[in-house]
Amino acid sequence: MKKTVLTIILASFCFVISNAQSSCPVIDQSTFHFVDQRNPTKKRISFSYYNTTNGKKSIVVVVKVKNEEVINDVINISGDKKKEKRYTSDDFTAPNLADVVVEITPHSSQNAGGSACSGTFRSIGGAPLPVSFGSFTATRSHSLVSLKWETLTESNNTGFNIERFNISSNTWESIAFVSSLAVSGNSNMKLSYQYNDNNGSGNITQYRIKQTDFDGKFSYSPVRAVQGQNQLARTVVFPNPSSNGKVTVLYPDATARNIVLFDMTGRIIKEWKNYSNNTLQVDRLNPGMYNLRSSGTQNIDATTERIVIGSI
Repeated sequence: MKKTVLTIILASFCFVISNAQSSCPVIDQSTFHFVDQRNPTKKRISFSYYNTTNGKKSIVVVVKVKNEEVINDVINISGDKKKEKRYTSDDFTAPNLADVVVEITPHSSQNAGGSACSGTFRSIGGAPLPVSFGSFTATRSHSLVSLKWETLTESNNTGFNIERFNISSNTWESIAFVSSLAVSGNSNMKLSYQYNDNNGSGNITQYRIKQTDFDGKFSYSPVRAVQGQNQLARTVVFPNPSSNGKVTVLYPDATARNIVLFDMTGRIIKEWKNYSNNTLQVDRLNPGMYNLRSSGTQNIDATTERIVIGSI
């Protein structure tokens, strides 16, 4: 069967930007493409990837057509340092390429456990993601929350909306706009940004960065959270219980730690080694009860949190 390959060249991405990012899988952006079958309504996506280090890693691939999820794959790519491999999705139906959104998210853990180690790559309507996010942190000092983020590449970027989650209205609200530092919105080098939010809230606050390009397309960073002013410095899991299989774990600081999630039989479900962000997002959990054990990198000063998914 003859296939026509439509190649979309993504901007140059580099994941190795800090210790927190060094174990992230690398997507070979130049190999990302759509594959048309003889039937013009059938498509596949394909790209190559490799590991910079040994260890447990995975990549989540989600394809949506008219906002309906048609592909949701977790690629376990543990081990095989610097050995390039290729992923090709199953066929999916998409008469109009403009209706297709592809999301590719690298994880530095097996089976997509916990937070991603990089921002999500999104190809919208066949176009590449205009900005590749690097690190993003949120830290509190009294009534001031410092948000710091990096971009690895920028293309056609106007800037960033800082968004804060409003618990009362259950919506994200824009609190500030930071213009791109890239000349004409384009850059192939790492750029660093910072915004300080005057936030005296006594409750947990969640933040995210919305990047928008000149033609209105946008993408989001991972979500980060900080504890409320004068809150007791402790580990917090929310929502708990969770109704959708997702929880956020907020640590009092970004000290490197080893984290293991167990089910009630003691079986290891997910684990993160040398995790050094204060916010951990855990998803894809089946209904039940779990224990989350966190300890220093030398496995001392351990704490355990109980997580409930669904109605127990």
